[in-house]
Amino acid sequence: MLNNNNLSIKIKKNIIKKKSLSLKQSYNNFLPTADFNYGATVNSRNNSAFSKYLPSSSPAPQNPSWTKNLTINLPIFLGEKRFSLLKINKSNKKLSEYELKIIILNLKSQAISLFIKAYNLQNKLKILQKSLALAQKNYENAKLLSTLGKLVKVDLLTFKLSCEERKSAILNTQMELDNTFIEMSSLINKEILPTELSIENEIPQNIIKTEKGKLITLFIKKLENNSPIVKQNREILELSKYNLELSKKNYWPNINLRYNYSPYTENFWEFPITKGHSLSLLLSFNIFNSLSDSTDNKIKRLDLTNTKLQLQETIKNQKTAIKKAINMLKNSLLQKKSLKLALKLSQEKLEQIKIGYKHGKYNILDILKAENDSLSKETNLVNLKTQIYNSYYQLKILSGNIHD
Repeated sequence: MLNNNNLSIKIKKNIIKKKSLSLKQSYNNFLPTADFNYGATVNSRNNSAFSKYLPSSSPAPQNPSWTKNLTINLPIFLGEKRFSLLKINKSNKKLSEYELKIIILNLKSQAISLFIKAYNLQNKLKILQKSLALAQKNYENAKLLSTLGKLVKVDLLTFKLSCEERKSAILNTQMELDNTFIEMSSLINKEILPTELSIENEIPQNIIKTEKGKLITLFIKKLENNSPIVKQNREILELSKYNLELSKKNYWPNINLRYNYSPYTENFWEFPITKGHSLSLLLSFNIFNSLSDSTDNKIKRLDLTNTKLQLQETIKNQKTAIKKAINMLKNSLLQKKSLKLALKLSQEKLEQIKIGYKHGKYNILDILKAENDSLSKETNLVNLKTQIYNSYYQLKILSGNIHD
């Protein structure tokens, strides 16, 4: 849905079409140019500044004089600038294609983040609804104990406050979930109705079992081979080389072969074949151009140096992001085991407190505290799973291949 409906992708695809047309135009530099002109001149009288000194006479009517001119110009040698311009246009088209891939990758990253966020909020909502049901049950028990004089009013207010806080948390979570679906709809330019989400694909076992150092090496290799951001910067480097190459060729001479057919006849329709032909070979050499060519050459050299540094900076930043994502993924996977165990223990503790409450060892406030602790650990586990999914998919985005 994102690929088909997103407006940014449609705009970028049209820009690529324009670059393709510009590339076709660059081939015209290899073809001859032809110009054909008609002209007519009519003089009604002699308006010279010396006419008052000349004998006065009525000017004889004059017929228009017609000029016809056909010029064909064929560039034989332009210092190979045409080939450099062709390379530049091809490079610009590639840059547009990489930009489109980067846009799609960033939009996919947003879509995945929104999906995982909505999945997380739905799970939190289930926990909150379960916690509200427990809080309401505890509040009813507390009211009963209060009427029997076994619970003071302050403790009763604690249970009531717990119910209201959980109601408020449910409303806030529901609002955030609805807004997330609105953002998802905006991203694909089509309304998505709230529906139950699930993530069926777990983290692959080879990712879980591979040690951190080897995993970093694996994803850095994928980055260098697949990442459109890295490919874009490499293409920018190539483009800088082509621009520098073109600036050097401005010193080279140009050679043009020019054919001109310009017969002078009074008759508009007359084209004498034996008159008015000329063929010339023109050599043009830039001797002095106000030092602009040498300055342009220096600028292009600096541009080339900067693009090399920019490529190094991009690869360094992407590698750093991969290392951080892998570090977060591995640590989160280790925490997941601990949190699962902690949740299991807190649930067992809650059951023991409930049994002890029946035998008078614990009070109802101890149950409330144990329930809150268990629900908090369950929420933390949901958040940690979200962090694991985000780290994993961030690695896929950084490596440049979401389908790998």
